[in-house]
Amino acid sequence: MEVSKTGKNLNIILLATDNPWMSFACWYSLNRHLPDAKILVALPRSPKIHLFRWLFRLSIPYCPYTGVPSKEQAIEVAKSREVSEPLVVSACAMAVKKLDLGSLEGISQDRQVWTLFDKEKIIPGLSQDCRVSGDFVFVSYKDSISYLTITDWEKTTYTEPFGLSYKLRSSINTLNEKKILDLWAEMASLYAFLNS
Repeated sequence: MEVSKTGKNLNIILLATDNPWMSFACWYSLNRHLPDAKILVALPRSPKIHLFRWLFRLSIPYCPYTGVPSKEQAIEVAKSREVSEPLVVSACAMAVKKLDLGSLEGISQDRQVWTLFDKEKIIPGLSQDCRVSGDFVFVSYKDSISYLTITDWEKTTYTEPFGLSYKLRSSINTLNEKKILDLWAEMASLYAFLNS
């Protein structure tokens, strides 16, 4: 079956980490740009499970896994839930536009989005780091976005950066960073409501 621009006939496994805001941002972007895709959140078994209130309040299907997020975990989740030919998206990647690709068999250049069909084939235009200019379906911010370093942010605060997205805007942001910051601003109030 052919996958539509809105994700019809597409199964997605969101490979979450124990970071609830990053996983929410990924889910929100998938739901916004690929509304017809079937999304399953692979959630790590963690004492931080209570921080994923949004997942339970929205009744999003999920499957717990043990260990660190990896390709092996995604394969295990796909087999246990009988998810056929999924597109696996890391929590640090966000969909910033609808699909416009002919083939989804392979892996993205930044290794944050991949399929389980052919693990080594690079799919140009699928995903790239947000600091790279270009037109991509998925954009990742694994290390940083604008001048915000994700690891430093997580060490200093337990809140999400959505409400501060306007402070991260600058004239040197790439188009992809701006797309992420726009989505963060858009989702700020929903995330706050779901976690209240």
